[in-house]
Amino acid sequence: MKKILSILAALTLSTTSTLIVVACETEENKYAKLKDLTDENIIEFFDEVGKEFSYQGDFIFLNDGEVLESNYNDFLEPLNNLLLRTINNKMGEKFKMKETNYIARMFLDVKEAVKIEPMKKYKFNGKIKFINLETNKVIEIKNLTFNFEQTNNIGTSDINEKILNDFLDYNFNYASNNKESLTWARFDASPMVKPIMEGNLEESIEYIKYYMNGKLKDNKIYKEYLFESTVKNIERYDTRYNKDREFAIVEASFKFTDPKVNKVISSKFAMCTFELFL
Repeated sequence: MKKILSILAALTLSTTSTLIVVACETEENKYAKLKDLTDENIIEFFDEVGKEFSYQGDFIFLNDGEVLESNYNDFLEPLNNLLLRTINNKMGEKFKMKETNYIARMFLDVKEAVKIEPMKKYKFNGKIKFINLETNKVIEIKNLTFNFEQTNNIGTSDINEKILNDFLDYNFNYASNNKESLTWARFDASPMVKPIMEGNLEESIEYIKYYMNGKLKDNKIYKEYLFESTVKNIERYDTRYNKDREFAIVEASFKFTDPKVNKVISSKFAMCTFELFL
């Protein structure tokens, strides 16, 4: 009887191992069968799936946040990035998005300042632009529609690490930790190109620290989302298409200074060291 049980146990282990291997191979094969991301395929994607996208779920807007003076336009920045990620995820079902040959930006079109509140429905129009890093060609897709509804009714007392991570992620891409698709990366700080190329870590850190803290009051939306950043490390990220554009992986921490929040978030994110004008 013991011998029979031993044989059954061995067979069970063998079968389990085989299933794990097959699952891994299936995932790799699934990605390998996806189409390459090309100029033509980007246009084809929007022809096939249409130009209307929607998001309904948790997000970062507060029902009682103290809006910074003249910052109502800044409510759009996280929505731009939310739509960009929504499109990026959808494209990942058809194309090989673990590549570094394209970058993109989203532009929602709003005629006047807007304040976004939880539990309300909004509809925006806009466009998206992709730039081919190999050819510098820009592909522009117009007449997009984005339907948005935040379903978590949160206030300042609800602010936790996840909300702050999402704020950094969608408002600045400072929490993306993305080494694959550059459609989801931060594009700023052109003075960093030279020190990054020369491998001058100290100078690179000083530049990025000055840049992030220098924009302390830009795009923060609420007083409760103000932060001070500390850069721990920065290294060159070779995309094969760098040319005159230098990419970097930045390791930093963000101290949220409002007494009602008083939290520190650490993150690692991809960044392009030039301002992307599309």
